[in-house]
Amino acid sequence: MRKRLAIVATAALVVAVVAMVLAPSASPSRLLAPAIFISYDAEGNESRIILSVVEGTGETSVEVYDDANWGRPGGRFLGSSEYEYDPTSGEVRFAGRTWVLSGDVGSRRLENVEAENGRIWGTYFESESEARRAEPFRLMSGG
Repeated sequence: MRKRLAIVATAALVVAVVAMVLAPSASPSRLLAPAIFISYDAEGNESRIILSVVEGTGETSVEVYDDANWGRPGGRFLGSSEYEYDPTSGEVRFAGRTWVLSGDVGSRRLENVEAENGRIWGTYFESESEARRAEPFRLMSGG
């Protein structure tokens, strides 16, 4: 009886170790998704940042939609690209932009602090009510 119990326990331990080794580890970037952050411009047009993980591959994906300003000089839009998230610094990076994530889940803020082209997109909010109360987006230079 003891021998059988030892064999079963050893087999369970081997299966657990193999599963841990073969299982993909969750990257910090994957832990940020799924999430949607929104911002409004002075005319009330909504812009959304959608962070997700591609099913099957585990790659990160970010898309930015601007309801009324697609293709316009002040528009905030971006086709699908990857993003990186560093939970230690709270920085999120994508498309030549650096953002700082702050706050608690459900009311987080994503503030654009640097952009390669110098066009800062302002702050996006996880909470729609906070986004509506915030100062509207105005194209700023900086970075």
